[in-house]
Amino acid sequence: MERQILAIMPPEIALGFELAGIPSRSIHNPAELRSTLRDVLQDTRYGIVLLHESLYNELDARMQNRVLHSVIPLFMLLNPEEAGERNVQAYVEALIKDSVGYHIRVRKDRD
Repeated sequence: MERQILAIMPPEIALGFELAGIPSRSIHNPAELRSTLRDVLQDTRYGIVLLHESLYNELDARMQNRVLHSVIPLFMLLNPEEAGERNVQAYVEALIKDSVGYHIRVRKDRD
């Protein structure tokens, strides 16, 4: 089974992911966030879930723990605003290290 990527973002950011071809769920309030996460944690279609860091910070400790320890789907906490302020490659490498547990260098393929 091929797994999908899903972005869970605030409304003002979700559209950008959709335009980039990544399905997203736009979150408007904490109750909607909890409901969406419960659904996603039980849905085997998703392999990676991109979760905005500000939304993660709104969760209670129990749900934060579930998100951090989930393997399928693997959650990656994003802060796109922060990525724009620094080297994007370094930001992506840090995300991978935090999610996977070790450093993987990201490089462009040579033509």
